[in-house]
Amino acid sequence: MTSANRLVAVFGVAATLAVLPLWTATPAQAVATNTVTVINPPGLGILNSYNTLTASVAAIDGVTAPVGSIQFRTAAGAVIAAARTQRGATIAEATASIVWYAAELKSYSFSAIFYPENGAILNSSQTTTDTSVEVTPNGQNVQIEVPQIYRGITSDLIATTYPATLQGSVAFTINGSPMSASINVTNGRATFPFVTQSLGWQDIGVSFSMLNNPNVFGVAHMWVNVLPSKGPSAITFAPPLTELANAQSQVFEITSQSGPIISLTAAGGCIATGLNVTATSGAGDCAIWPRL
Repeated sequence: MTSANRLVAVFGVAATLAVLPLWTATPAQAVATNTVTVINPPGLGILNSYNTLTASVAAIDGVTAPVGSIQFRTAAGAVIAAARTQRGATIAEATASIVWYAAELKSYSFSAIFYPENGAILNSSQTTTDTSVEVTPNGQNVQIEVPQIYRGITSDLIATTYPATLQGSVAFTINGSPMSASINVTNGRATFPFVTQSLGWQDIGVSFSMLNNPNVFGVAHMWVNVLPSKGPSAITFAPPLTELANAQSQVFEITSQSGPIISLTAAGGCIATGLNVTATSGAGDCAIWPRL
């Protein structure tokens, strides 16, 4: 074998050895998987506000930086926006965030797709399941409604959960102290009859706990100014006395010293809706009184 032939042979082996590792390494590329859309706070958004959607991506080899971009989509596949990745807690992790406007009080679903930059030894990956975001009035899965409260007069506190299908219980507080036992939520609502002898501003709160899942909970607060009661009131009905045939209705005008009256309670042969009373019987008496 000549020197030239020996040189070719040597380089031929060298070239073969140099190529083999590149081909054998291809199946072992770091594949970025398990991209997960994370909502902050988790699973909840605020109505009529810009909310942050954050997705994370990780390379399963634990050493490759997932550099690229993450695209956010609706459950129907419509693209919302994309953002470049930023380094996460480790070199093999990255995150990307966008802002999204929540215009409706409902549940939304999102997915995220990671696209590596050109030349990266990574594969693209997509969230395996959609992430659900429940849009609520206050960014919590519970909201509290407190009417104007007068000292010594019972008023109903109302807790509403989002979504209404959540099963669990609520407990009400005043100035951080418990004032009710656990109350089961039914069809997304729970009520508590509240009366106080205190005056001035009070912090009325409610906490929600999901049945069999302590990781799902929420709190809501509302400040209310408790006013003095005005004592017995002179309540005037107009007309003061009327006769109604079966299915006939009458709207009453009511004045009271204790404040506005917007609804009536009825018993006997009639029903009341707001200030409208409808007879349900052709004979008998109907008793109505104001609901303060």
